[in-house]
Amino acid sequence: MNGLENINDPADLRKKLRTMILNGVIPPGSRLPGARTLGRKCGLHYQTVNRIYHELAERGLAETRQGHGTVVLHPDLSQVRILVLAEKVFDNERSHSYYRQEFVQGLEEKRAALGIQLEFAELGRNESSPVYDRFLRKSEDYDGIVLLFSFSADIPEVLFNCKIPLVAYMTNDSMPFSTVTADTVGTTYMATRFLVEKGCRKVGLVVRNLENPNIQRKLLGYVSAMRDSGLSIEPDFIWELTGESQFFNVVQQIGDHLKNHRLLDGYVCTGSNEGIILSSCLRRDGVKIPEQTMIIGYDEVEGCDDITRVVLPRRACAHRCIEWILEHLGAPVMGEKILIPAALHIGNTTTKNGGKKCHAS
Repeated sequence: MNGLENINDPADLRKKLRTMILNGVIPPGSRLPGARTLGRKCGLHYQTVNRIYHELAERGLAETRQGHGTVVLHPDLSQVRILVLAEKVFDNERSHSYYRQEFVQGLEEKRAALGIQLEFAELGRNESSPVYDRFLRKSEDYDGIVLLFSFSADIPEVLFNCKIPLVAYMTNDSMPFSTVTADTVGTTYMATRFLVEKGCRKVGLVVRNLENPNIQRKLLGYVSAMRDSGLSIEPDFIWELTGESQFFNVVQQIGDHLKNHRLLDGYVCTGSNEGIILSSCLRRDGVKIPEQTMIIGYDEVEGCDDITRVVLPRRACAHRCIEWILEHLGAPVMGEKILIPAALHIGNTTTKNGGKKCHAS
């Protein structure tokens, strides 16, 4: 049986057989090699192999049948243990807690559906934590890790040498780890094109910190959509919000932009608060929405059901993280990128058919 040759350590053979059964490499109904045959290939005593087969049977992964040897059963995923390492939140933005809660709920949904085991732990940025030591001691007990972090610079070095499958959910899809994230370029492209299809010819982009690689990808999606639509991009179409992302700071900066620049047909706001802040400022100034302008708020934030919203696929990303680990049990890989498309929740500022969803293609 391919993949089992020359494994001369009993613990390694036990782990390899377990993961091959759990991830379907050895499908249910398959007959494992005879203990003497596999023992010769691995350099192990046949009684050692028999003991490993017996342990697999005790765990519900195989059974010994008279005259048929050891046969693989349907995998019991309740044995799969996944560690979820989350970055501690140090700011007070409600939206950040909301986004994390959405992702964790997605993990819990998958746990309930599959019966797997999830263990949660939080890590502080750049601080010594007993979680690191515990992880080093017990890493072999886990089948995989889901990493919920924001910035690559804050990831503990120990994780780069992880010998079990590790997948990260982050806003930055340039991580060295295998990463599941929203399709940033495609999402901004979709949002911009949607406004164009609704008759907007002067579409602005509201972003934070253009030096951020993730924001640059959003800019790329916007520029591509405008060019593909045959529309020009003028300097005052792009509003960059700088400094701390506190709510009142954003209100002030958006207010300044409205005073200094002309009113556009539509806006794509790429942060967690900008869409609802912009709509509030426009109403304050007597601008009729959607008669005079249309707004898409990038991110799903409570209290903005009246504007069109980009709904980021946080639960779908959580589901995909678990699926990815199950697909790679026993086979760590680095660098795979999985982009999940977002969706638009059509609000009253853009069209009257509220509640309809438009998925990115």
